[in-house]
Amino acid sequence: MWYEMRGTSGKESVINFAKAESMAEDRHDINTFGLHVVDENSPKMPLWSIYHPTGTFEDEASRAALTKDITKIYTSIGLPPFYVIVNFITLPGNAMWIGGRPNTGSPFIRITMDHIAVTLPNEDEAYKGATAKIDTALKPHIADRGYDWEYHVDETERRLWKVQGMYAPPFKSDEEKKWFDANKPLPWSGA
Repeated sequence: MWYEMRGTSGKESVINFAKAESMAEDRHDINTFGLHVVDENSPKMPLWSIYHPTGTFEDEASRAALTKDITKIYTSIGLPPFYVIVNFITLPGNAMWIGGRPNTGSPFIRITMDHIAVTLPNEDEAYKGATAKIDTALKPHIADRGYDWEYHVDETERRLWKVQGMYAPPFKSDEEKKWFDANKPLPWSGA
């Protein structure tokens, strides 16, 4: 099954869901959600905001373990680690209200994610694949601890994204590989 999507270059991108699993060994051909993307101009800048009550994710070890698993989602496809930004936003006990009442039950974790440049096809399979990857990364840190949780992913237009005043190089380009190796943005001709 093939799907087309509009890339940032204006070219058509083709995703083959049936081949995604067989191509999993070549991580540079798999996008964030395990889908084969032909368009080379489709980077993602993940920004995660994790809203959590006091008593959760307070120590560096728990934050490091979670951010390591989140970062792996993106570096496994060749994105520079510094693209992955995770903000832990601690909320005092009475700050999280659910259904018009303060949350007094299990700790509730609310996560928002921003991805840039590529939108998934409006197909159930695409969304299920995306959320399955996210669920796998979050499970040992949230679900397995008995926390209640919810998340959503926003997709942002890549042309509205800059890093230290520069447009990011195209996905899988030589320039982006330099950014990956340096783990920081570097001046380049298309900035």
